[in-house]
Amino acid sequence: MDSVYVGGPVMRGFMGTPEWALFVYQLIARTARIKGAEALLPETAPSLERMPPEAFYHAIRERIQAAIAGIILFGAPDASASVEAAMIAYAGKPQLIVAKDLAMVPRLIRGLPNVKGVAGIGPEDELHGEISRFLDENLNGGLHHGFNQ
Repeated sequence: MDSVYVGGPVMRGFMGTPEWALFVYQLIARTARIKGAEALLPETAPSLERMPPEAFYHAIRERIQAAIAGIILFGAPDASASVEAAMIAYAGKPQLIVAKDLAMVPRLIRGLPNVKGVAGIGPEDELHGEISRFLDENLNGGLHHGFNQ
């Protein structure tokens, strides 16, 4: 089964995750499931939380490497989202950026290799359409590339 790496605010229960992010994560997971894929959501895991920085980087890199594509959420000042976007780009994976506010997505991120689109959080049907198109174009026989080492 193809998988999609999803990066953004870590889901630490309903109290610690912004409502807009939960909405988008649910939409991505539901859309991926309909298309026969799995969304690898940024859920907290004790094993990841305890890792030293280098091991954590390698764990995230392996998740990105295993995925067929990536979707990154931008919503609050979060350096991790930018780093994950760069990791996905340089792994040769196509990605979609979903932003709470389009102005928050830096030009450098928009210009990364393999960024296929930048979508705003608007009406559910419009965002669902963007996510659905992205998955249709990249799942089930999409590009399988690895990190350039």
